[in-house]
Amino acid sequence: MTKRVAVLVLLAVAGCAPSVKDEVFVKAQSLFDQQDYAQAEQAFLEYARQKPSSKWVGEAWLYVGRARLALKNYAGAREAFEQAAKLGRGQVVAKGRMGVEATDCLEVADAAYGLHDFPKAVGLYQKAFDKYRDTVDEAQMLYAIGLGTIRTADWTKGRETLRDLALRFPRARQAKEARRILEEEREDVFSVQVEAYTEKPLADKLQKELTAKGLGPVIVNMVIREGTTYHRVRVGKFKTWQEAWQFRDKVVQAGYANCMVVP
Repeated sequence: MTKRVAVLVLLAVAGCAPSVKDEVFVKAQSLFDQQDYAQAEQAFLEYARQKPSSKWVGEAWLYVGRARLALKNYAGAREAFEQAAKLGRGQVVAKGRMGVEATDCLEVADAAYGLHDFPKAVGLYQKAFDKYRDTVDEAQMLYAIGLGTIRTADWTKGRETLRDLALRFPRARQAKEARRILEEEREDVFSVQVEAYTEKPLADKLQKELTAKGLGPVIVNMVIREGTTYHRVRVGKFKTWQEAWQFRDKVVQAGYANCMVVP
């Protein structure tokens, strides 16, 4: 999950519970703060089950969603955020500058992105960028919008956004990645990258191995990053990100679990 300064939303039903969170909630929150997301998810779900009228039940569902995002359970995260929204909001406890609406927008966008619903994700990221620009990480938003737009197969607009990012925030870490994409990804196609080696013979060996397994066409190309030469082994050329992702499943089943769709 993308790290960002977050806002915790307290969703309240007035007068239903004391103003101080009880021990069960605090324990669940401690698990989340320790990044034990699996246990935190279960603890908050149990809290919501046991105390459906609690003043803090909405926030519990919010934490469920955030834990599921961290666990890459994007469909579950979206369901949890929807449940939190149904319960209504109470007071807001801020961590940093973002307000509740910006936080909601970004977390739902993250869930949509994880579900590969790039049009929806881009729309939400754009909304956050336009409406809450003073509080969100602008470089991160531009990167998410640019890459997400490319993954909708709108390469022209996506590249324009990444160029804008590189020009406006040249020192941001996202700008470095944006420049890499602009320099290295010249074709309007998606591929599955299986590995990248500093030694060409290893790349050639993998190319033959993949071809023998019927996973061609296999392409080996060279890039130089910060003075180091890499030989990238990629499979296929696809017009849509979804086609490349489906092909990735075949590559994973063939024994290459660390492969990824690029860009």
